[in-house]
Amino acid sequence: MKKENSKKINRESVTQQVYNDLKERIIGGEFLSGEKLPSENNLAETYGVSRLSVRSALQKLNTLGLVDIRVGEGTFVQKINFGNFMNEVSNLIAQESMTKYLFEFRDNIEKTCAKLAVDRASEEEIQKLTDIANKLLIVAKNEDYDNYVELDYEFHYQLCKMSQNKLYDMVYSSIKDLFKMSIRKNIAETALLYNKDLVECAKYHIQFAEEMQKRDLQNIFILLDKIVEIRPGLDI
Repeated sequence: MKKENSKKINRESVTQQVYNDLKERIIGGEFLSGEKLPSENNLAETYGVSRLSVRSALQKLNTLGLVDIRVGEGTFVQKINFGNFMNEVSNLIAQESMTKYLFEFRDNIEKTCAKLAVDRASEEEIQKLTDIANKLLIVAKNEDYDNYVELDYEFHYQLCKMSQNKLYDMVYSSIKDLFKMSIRKNIAETALLYNKDLVECAKYHIQFAEEMQKRDLQNIFILLDKIVEIRPGLDI
């Protein structure tokens, strides 16, 4: 350990306190990527807590992807990957009670991302958006609903990334599971009645990508409304 922590942890939520302290020290660069952390015994002695509390704290850090616990070897610091954080957040947000907020969220953030993408996106990024849209149409025609859900999210996430705004990227990542849950649920409920609607929506995605190539913001907004709007029983 690079410095002694002379302040002992009190007994209230000791696991959380050990976790918070180690997290701050890792993010702050005190422990570098690939470095082995002190043993559970050493950490327990330093913090004045039990090994069980230290182990629980390390497991929480492992869940976030900040450390890698290797049986028989020890605990090693991992390179910070914000994708791991967003995956955890996404899983927590994916609750049925949150779906009512999804349309409003997407309507606002995707229009902002589209506006930024018109000015910032590269031709390669727009081509990737087009490729995803073409794949979306294929799976829609094949009534491959699972892949439709995956590609639909990938399309809208690509649009978000094209804004070149890291915060929008991270925030959109946080709704991944909620996005997929909502679409999958509605497709399952309406597939028999609205299967052609799914194909039409895929075509709107292709048209959207074409307008993005032209960087025509007015038509982009019109098509985005068609893509994101809530239809009878089908939120796509």
